[in-house]
Amino acid sequence: MAIGLQAESSWILIAIRAAACVLAVFLLVFGHRRPRFSGGLIWLAAALGPALALLGGMSYLLALLAALALLFALLGLQERLPRLAMAVAGLLPFPLLWFGFILHTGSFHFRPQVALLGALAGAACGAAWPWSMAAPLAVMPAAALLALAASFAVPFPWLAAFALLACTLQVIDLVRRRRGLTAPAVGKRPLSALAREWRRWAAATAATWLLLALLAPVASAGDPLHRRRMAALDAPMLGLSPARNYYLTGRARPLALLIPRPSPFSRPLFLAAGRTQARAVDELRMIKDPGEISRIRRACRVVAQAMDEVPALARAGVSEREIEARILKAFRDRGAPRPSFAPIVASGANAVRPHYDRNDAVLAKGFLVVDIGCMADCYASDMTRTFAIGGAPTPAQGRVLDAVLAAKAAAERLLRPGVTVRRLNQAARQEIDRAGFGKYWLHGISHGVGIDVHDPTPAMLRPNMVITIEPGVYIPAGAKIDRAYWDLGARVEDTYLVTADGFEVLTRATDG
Repeated sequence: MAIGLQAESSWILIAIRAAACVLAVFLLVFGHRRPRFSGGLIWLAAALGPALALLGGMSYLLALLAALALLFALLGLQERLPRLAMAVAGLLPFPLLWFGFILHTGSFHFRPQVALLGALAGAACGAAWPWSMAAPLAVMPAAALLALAASFAVPFPWLAAFALLACTLQVIDLVRRRRGLTAPAVGKRPLSALAREWRRWAAATAATWLLLALLAPVASAGDPLHRRRMAALDAPMLGLSPARNYYLTGRARPLALLIPRPSPFSRPLFLAAGRTQARAVDELRMIKDPGEISRIRRACRVVAQAMDEVPALARAGVSEREIEARILKAFRDRGAPRPSFAPIVASGANAVRPHYDRNDAVLAKGFLVVDIGCMADCYASDMTRTFAIGGAPTPAQGRVLDAVLAAKAAAERLLRPGVTVRRLNQAARQEIDRAGFGKYWLHGISHGVGIDVHDPTPAMLRPNMVITIEPGVYIPAGAKIDRAYWDLGARVEDTYLVTADGFEVLTRATDG
């Protein structure tokens, strides 16, 4: 099921996915036998990421040159100090697998000590048996490329199981062939060979960048509103966000060249002077115009009306899936069939996982947390309520829910222009700390709402911003607290419009 803003497709996107699929298959079959190629991909990603993040806002060309310089250093490290290089590479696989599992379960209980132990174990394996790292270095980018190539969300268990199986088979093959596949000896290849390898990677990177510049569709703004937004750009930019591209052009393209002043020299100009201006665009997105507010208001009204149908279903024996189906039907009946995110219908122990969305349990006892949103004309809403299953809450449930509601009220009292989101967070946390549940609030107080359900979040509030307030408490079984609180999770969330002198709650079943 498509969620949120529906991204457009294009022939170049299809071609990129096909190329990613072919490369992934190659890595899964032959990657461990081409360790320098697999390692080069990892080092290229490790070089491009920081370079674009730090320098892309100044110049794409500068970021590319810095990335290639860093790539040369990393290739040299792999060549001259393979044990150290593989120890560094070994820091990644286990923590990434653990982090993916945490996201899949919908929990924010990350347990950094588990990630640290995994990182240390991977680094030890890389240092002790550098030849064995050829397998995970091939499988990691292959799994990422397969996820990119899929036109739908690949379930984490399938992707992880496939990756682990491929890695195991590759390690078995490496062990069988070990006599001929020992790690390259230090100093075996002259510097000229390393330079040739780097030049091949540099040429491939430059060619890919050139193809993107020549073939990526140029996005045009077809009406005055989008032309005004595009005029805020002062240099060509590669747009890789459907939401950002939709905001600027009215087209939800995952890949587009954004040219503020199109000319016959637009593409060469992009290569010479292009730079990312994502932060500036996101700053614009934080302030909603009247048309955006109207769409968000409608989406919020629909989601509030759908939420009104949930209390009658919050009883033992009803399935989470049944409640989800009722909510989605309410969206369809009111002309907003597309959810803004996967509905969260979490009961009992599931309620302590903030992003749980499997919705496959049957209600029995505890809390029912329902977190839902829909899209209205490409704009989102977001709303959460917590219900005691079976009616009246227990004393423990009452204290948890009272703490959450008090935190929400404390943030609301400060909600007006000139106040920082950090201050809202502090005020809410003081209430939950006072109730004794501070260590069980696992996320922030707020996020922006707009084209995305998690739109850019401002540091300081200004009129016509749309944000949420969503305090929560999540107490898992085994927590160092009275057993009466175990498996209790509660969250209450509304979407707000910041006005000139305060706020308006948008998630109401009727306007006003």
